[in-house]
This record gives sequence, C-alpha cells and structure tokens, in this order.
Amino acid sequence: MSDKLPLTGNERQVKTSEIISTRTDPQGLIAFANSAFLQVTGFTSDEVLGKPHNIVRHPDVPRCIYSVLWQALRDGETFFGVTKNRTKSGEHYWTFGYFHPDIKAGSGEIVGFRSTRKGFHDAQLKQSFDELFSEVSQVELAQPRAEQVRAGLEALKKALKKRGFSDYQSMSRLALA
Repeated sequence: MSDKLPLTGNERQVKTSEIISTRTDPQGLIAFANSAFLQVTGFTSDEVLGKPHNIVRHPDVPRCIYSVLWQALRDGETFFGVTKNRTKSGEHYWTFGYFHPDIKAGSGEIVGFRSTRKGFHDAQLKQSFDELFSEVSQVELAQPRAEQVRAGLEALKKALKKRGFSDYQSMSRLALA
C-alpha cells in the first residue's frame, strides 16, 4: 500500500454482521473482494481487483507478521491471525481471520489464497497487539531493509515467549474469547 495515503488514528469498528472475504491469485493480487470488504475499506471493486492485497496493510504491523502468514500459506498450511489494516480514508480496523491456500483438486497446486475475517472489539486485546507490533517494529526499523524481516522474526519470537505464547497464532486465538 502506498505510504502516502493518510492515517487518521481513528478506528473503523467492524460490525458483527460484516464478514470480510477475499481471494487472491498465487502472487497475492486480489481476485475477489466481497461487499463487506468494500464497505469496511471504502475501496471500490475497480480499485482493488488485480491489486496486491497489501493495499490495506497498516504500517504499524511489522513486516515479519506478514512473512509468517504468507510462508504458512505458500507451504500449503492454514493460518489464523489478528490483523490491523487501514481503510482508504486512513482509518484502521481490527480483524481476526482464517487464511488458507486454495488448492487445485487432484494436482495439489496452489492456485490462490482465501481469507475470511471478522472484527473483534476487545480494547485491551487490541492494545496488547499494538504493544507487540510496536516492540517488534522498533527492532525491524533499526535494521537495513534487507535484514528487517529476519530481525523481526527473532524479536517476535522473544516478545511472544515473554508474553507466554509459542507463536503468533496462539496469541491471536485470544480474539476468539
């Protein structure tokens, strides 16, 4: 996503009835976005179809979080995680979601990726994730860009262990409570 788009600091609450669903091609370009995604983000279909899914990436989220997510998907695994994203107008929104590869029957070939996300409204949990993101981002940003993900992964592992979690998905499961 372009870092030139504004950030307002305001949260766009995702309503309980808004179930966000997207599908991408193997390169992460959006092939489908449901009406809830469009409603929450403020983008039109024309603005997102064929664009990288990171069009909604919020800069507060460390690069290593997305690295973990995409690596799991490319390995054919599912991933459950909390995400903080941004809208077209610069607001942010929180979701927890289920991400999985779209695998062609018979061949096992990954032909894309799917996600289904729902908002959550626990302010304390959002604060916990913001603190985690900040801690890990500080480590990433202190490194040259080529080293940021590696350094971030190490910092993430330590930060999660300090909080009593074995991995990011474990902490994300708190959003289900």
